[in-house]
Order: sequence, then C-alpha cells, then structure tokens
Amino acid sequence: MHSSKSFTRAGALIRNGAARAALLLACLGTVATSQSHTTTAQFTGPTFTMSAEQTKVTRHVTIRLTPKEDISASVSVDAHVKVRWTPEDASAPTPRFHLRWADALRDGHDEPPLSAQPLPVDHHAEYSLTPNCTSRQECIFEGDLEFHLDSEAPGTLDITEWNLGVAVYHDTPDELSKQDIFITFSDR
Repeated sequence: MHSSKSFTRAGALIRNGAARAALLLACLGTVATSQSHTTTAQFTGPTFTMSAEQTKVTRHVTIRLTPKEDISASVSVDAHVKVRWTPEDASAPTPRFHLRWADALRDGHDEPPLSAQPLPVDHHAEYSLTPNCTSRQECIFEGDLEFHLDSEAPGTLDITEWNLGVAVYHDTPDELSKQDIFITFSDR
C-alpha cells in the first residue's frame, strides 16, 4: 500500500514538470513571435534605349509600404537589368555599362566591356536601407537608379528588361503582404 507521502511527492513532481513544460512553451512562443519575417515582391520597369548621344539615364524609384500595424523594417532592393549592345561599327571598342544606386557606396566592381554580340547581358545593383516608419503610416524609400553607358562609340544599348526585387524584413506577427508594397518609376 502507498503512503500519502509518496502520492504527495509524485504530485509535486508532476506539478513541477508541468510548470517547467509551461515555461518552456512560453519561451518558445516568445522566440517564435519575435522572429523576423520577409515579404518579397517583383516589379518590372519600362524598356528604353541608350546611345552615345544619351549615355546616362536615371530612373527615380519610390517604394511605399503601407503596413496594417506598427512596423520595424529594413528594405533591400536588387535591380536586375538585361542589356544588348548593337554597334554601328563592329571594329569600334566595346563600351562598358554601369548600373548603380546613386546613394549607395560603390563596391569597386567594374563591369566588363559589353559584348559586340547582340545577346542580352545581365547586370545588377543592390541597395539596403532602414526606412523611417511611423505608427501605421506609409514607409517610403526613394532612390535614383543610374544606367550609364561609358562610351562615345556609335551604336545603341537596348535595355531589354529591367526589374526590381524588393525584400522587406519586418517584425510584424501578421505578415506584410505583397499588396502592401507599391512602386513608382519616374525619369530624372
């Protein structure tokens, strides 16, 4: 037969184990809700052509976040561009094409000369920032994306495709949706 002391001790062990399990679950819940979330969206810009007469084109980019609740966020924008160089004179030196954010520090990477072949060539430029977000208000990122043709050689550079990949890293428990990210392009 069991004594009342053994039932009391067994009950205390069960209560102690249950309290530890509850504490562990509470800690895991806190960690799970404090993790950052990522929302991504893709945007495509209009194509255009550059030449020796127009060696620099700047597109002003505005990204607006419209969160449904308070948000602490950082934004990463990656521009991807496909270009095609068509020389008027195949013996002329091939130019270089640069793509960069005007406000970003240069990374020292120099693009190789463009191919004289009319094949699309990929280029990209990244920019990260922490926007100024206030309680349930729009968060705005603005930047100038510069396309630069480094040559006086006769020919055309077709920007056959360019798009922006936007990644928003945020701490909101309710996910920021793609519909909460807006983008506009304008000429500078």
